Amino acid sequence: MSCVVICSFFLLNLTIAVMLMQYDELEQKNSNSVHKTHLRAIGRDAGLPVPLVEFIVKQSNLAIGKAAKKKLKEL
Repeated sequence: MSCVVICSFFLLNLTIAVMLMQYDELEQKNSNSVHKTHLRAIGRDAGLPVPLVEFIVKQSNLAIGKAAKKKLKEL
């Protein structure tokens, strides 16, 4: 019985690890999305330092202001 419990925990951890790896791959693919490219262009046009722009782009809860939305539409 203990072998079954230990093996099931091992398989559960293995499944979670595979899911997290897939999530990371998906997130890396999305890192070059059009939206983020536009945000990088806005940061470059504003003269912001590259590390600051990358930090802002990586934030998942980023809210874009009205001026930035207009700039996105122009690009």
